Amino acid sequence: MIKNIEIADMEIKGPLIKGSFIERPNRFITIVKVGKKSVKSHLSDPGRLREILTPGRELYLRKAIESEHRKTDYSTILAKYNGELVSLVTALPNQFVKECIDSRILLFLKDFELVKPEVVHGNHRYDFLLKDKSGDLFYLEVKSVTYVENGIAKFPDAVTDRGRRHAQSLQALVETGFQAGI
Repeated sequence: MIKNIEIADMEIKGPLIKGSFIERPNRFITIVKVGKKSVKSHLSDPGRLREILTPGRELYLRKAIESEHRKTDYSTILAKYNGELVSLVTALPNQFVKECIDSRILLFLKDFELVKPEVVHGNHRYDFLLKDKSGDLFYLEVKSVTYVENGIAKFPDAVTDRGRRHAQSLQALVETGFQAGI
């Protein structure tokens, strides 16, 4: 069991339990071998994850806080892929990017400050609204990348209408004078 781990200086709190992937009966459930038993675990990432979720793949789970609304006792947190830990928690990239914005370690965003996370503009919700020193606004969308081909991270791992509409909405923001990026 891992107590706490840091990924690129971001700590994932709480003990993690090592297991190995068996199967994925639907988009939000993994069956994982932990010790000698198989457990059902919630998976927050609905992506294809074909390269990541392969039989025998080392996974790290967290015991869930008991809730009458949960259908599983565990959450799938990380996978080990080519010697690296890959996040399978869709909220984690936003937490990581927020820490990077706040500490100004992303060079291309060093002149921006956070105005508001989870901001709505028109019919779309964006992960972050930033502002530069001139007061110009920048809409930032963060994506978790789990698909890697020939050492290059690629997004998305499958064509989606939602993703296309989101990219088009960012383009429309740029065309009306805002700054925007993914």
